[in-house]
Amino acid sequence: MARRGGWEVLATGGDEKAGAGIAAGRNTGLAVADTEFVAFLDADDWWAPDHLLDCVALLQGNPGAVVAFGAMRKSSEDTVHAIPSWVPRRTTFLPLPGLLATNFVPVSAAVARTDVVRRLEGFDGRFIGTEDYGMWLRLGLEGTFVYRDALSLYYRIHAGQISQKTQLLGESALQLREEFLSIMRARSGAIPLDAMTIAAAEAGWQEILDSLWYHGHLTAYSAWTRRYRKVFGRLPKLSVIRYGIAGYLHMMLRRLCNRVGRK
Repeated sequence: MARRGGWEVLATGGDEKAGAGIAAGRNTGLAVADTEFVAFLDADDWWAPDHLLDCVALLQGNPGAVVAFGAMRKSSEDTVHAIPSWVPRRTTFLPLPGLLATNFVPVSAAVARTDVVRRLEGFDGRFIGTEDYGMWLRLGLEGTFVYRDALSLYYRIHAGQISQKTQLLGESALQLREEFLSIMRARSGAIPLDAMTIAAAEAGWQEILDSLWYHGHLTAYSAWTRRYRKVFGRLPKLSVIRYGIAGYLHMMLRRLCNRVGRK
């Protein structure tokens, strides 16, 4: 542990070969943190100058908020990563059911209350590459979030990072959604499973299924389509035409259109 500019800083890492990945590294830092608030910065990213001070101020000014976060810019893009239009600016809001549709909180762009994250026993290492998403979903049951409406994070894109592993991340996120819906059903009254919540969960599930299919992970697509039917009681959109020759031709056409659109 070291102090830099009034902040406690701990560098940690995870050894995936030894069974300790990103979640273990973050939990190591969390276990020894002696601060009211905690932030996590991946090695290939960097913070905007006012990110920490502004997020802490927002949390201090909103005692019911458990997470404050800002926007992200990828190194491969000139524009800031879009935050859903329904998210208010510098005002607390309930992140569920929106989080069931998509993870809109970049882990390195967020600051959280240390005691709440500890109470939830930190990051769950079962969900490889989506540990942060699992944390936000669980924190969404604990309190409100607040978005600072400013650039917080510069996210560097490179070939070796885990975010490039489409199938691994997709299946991990689907497993997480499936488990979280079960938790919500068990915690009756915490967040009602109303039509809006179910619609958000279905939309998020279908988006990942679409990505698995588009990238050719057809075995995973088929398996999670069956689980979708078990969870929601119906097949996802387009699933009927995504098998056999017709599905393959549809996939190739989509890829061609996307390639032409990027030129």
